[in-house]
Amino acid sequence: MSGAGDLLGALLGGRRRNTISRAASRRSQTRQTEARREKAAGTKADKLADLAELEAELAEDVLTITSKWDDMAALIEPVEIPLEKVDVKVAEMKLVWVRSD
Repeated sequence: MSGAGDLLGALLGGRRRNTISRAASRRSQTRQTEARREKAAGTKADKLADLAELEAELAEDVLTITSKWDDMAALIEPVEIPLEKVDVKVAEMKLVWVRSD
């Protein structure tokens, strides 16, 4: 709205030079803002593409690691170790009273 007011003021004999330079300055600033916005949008798209690539690599690495450890876990064989009387040693004995309600 200010740009239209500046233009009208310039046509009706107001401060023409200052008004025109302000309007040109606003147009220039608008162009610069749009250029920065477009650059930011392009940067955002690049970053999102990089993120998607990293997520894909991470998923692949997780699958590789999981597969490796699943294979190793399959090789584990349980071994029974019997408990013998000579394996148990009572080092200290204490009596504890616990109140139960």
